[in-house]
Amino acid sequence: MVDIEGRSVLNKFIILPKAKGNRTLLGTDFLGSAGLVLDVKNTCWYFWDNPTHKYPFGEELDTPSIAEKMSSNTYQLREGENESLTFVQKQKLTLLLESFQNVFEPGEKQQLS
Repeated sequence: MVDIEGRSVLNKFIILPKAKGNRTLLGTDFLGSAGLVLDVKNTCWYFWDNPTHKYPFGEELDTPSIAEKMSSNTYQLREGENESLTFVQKQKLTLLLESFQNVFEPGEKQQLS
């Protein structure tokens, strides 16, 4: 259940038992079920049934950007992701990921030729 401006919205959450420091990202399914309308141009939001009562977007949180959190080896598999692969398959996959390393780097939009 998510409480927002005096309203309660039933929402399903995925819980990862061993994960720590998670943040919740609510998607368009939540926006629709809550009846929220985003007015990006005017940096506010409102409930569909009361468009005259607008709420300003929240302040930016002082958290590191996604790019800062990413390691320099973004093209490598995370721990546990390759457990079902054979040694040869792991080597081939690593070579493939390394050959497309620039696609996984943060920053400007990457284009494949």
